[in-house]
Amino acid sequence: MNTFQLLWLQFLILLKKNLYVQKRNLLITILQVFIPLLFGFLLFIVSVQDKYDTEGYNKATFELRNGVTEGLPPMALCETRWWGDACTSGLAIVHNSDEASAEATATVAKIVAKIIAQVAPADVDRLNITYFKEGQDFNDELVRLPTSILAALHFATNFTLDEPTYTVQFNETRACEYGAVFCNTPWRDVQLPIQMAMDKAIIEEQTGKEATIDMTFAQFPHPDQPNLQRDAARDNSVNFILIGVLGNFIVQCVQLVQEKELKLKLILRMMGTRDTAMWFSWWCVATPERRPRPAARRPCPHPRALLPPHPARRRRCAGSSSS
Repeated sequence: MNTFQLLWLQFLILLKKNLYVQKRNLLITILQVFIPLLFGFLLFIVSVQDKYDTEGYNKATFELRNGVTEGLPPMALCETRWWGDACTSGLAIVHNSDEASAEATATVAKIVAKIIAQVAPADVDRLNITYFKEGQDFNDELVRLPTSILAALHFATNFTLDEPTYTVQFNETRACEYGAVFCNTPWRDVQLPIQMAMDKAIIEEQTGKEATIDMTFAQFPHPDQPNLQRDAARDNSVNFILIGVLGNFIVQCVQLVQEKELKLKLILRMMGTRDTAMWFSWWCVATPERRPRPAARRPCPHPRALLPPHPARRRRCAGSSSS
């Protein structure tokens, strides 16, 4: 038997041994195969969703020929699913009643009462209106607790119905339920409902009659904007591949350490096994892209068969045969 035949025989035997080890640890083997496939499939799903889902994250970047008319939601409240426990007030009223006239103070109070009347009775407590006398006090509060207030109405000091002057200030930070999906739109969900409620209250106070304001909005038509689209698959492909491969790497390291502790490699080397056969058999089993075939259909020879016959053993065998 020449060197190549001996190396090939050793490789087949070690490969069969590695396959038996993989078969004995069937659950770990299945995880080694399917974890990379799972992360690859997730990467594919994210890529397809970003590229073709017109209602997904890249919704605003797809071509739009006819904008859909949408109505405004009710006034924004502090909801846990959006802002968690940080939000404590849905509306702040900023008016310096100390310097304002009694008429202006009364008018502001009536406007605020009409705004509260537009909120469902069960949600009035959740609106939790807070009052500030100076705009600087309001700004200091926002610096201290940035997401504690959703919107604010700043009334002029001498606010009158003849020349109603006010300013709407709102939190432009998007709030999302899960990561970067299911997010609100601050100008639509916070600013416009407050402004519409304010305008309605002013009209009702001026006319003395109940008023109805129906405000709708629609997007401008626009072409496809692929340069603005998110490509999560391209941005996170390295992370997905790393996570998928890292599990297999850890398992293979554990198996190598176990063989090192059992001194299997040292024993095989003492029996004449070459390092090339050992590492190549490991590579064939550990490489996911290649699935080795059964090593041989004949019974596996004993490892002692890999050793060349010892001279003393040959003499004993010869002596026993002659006798």
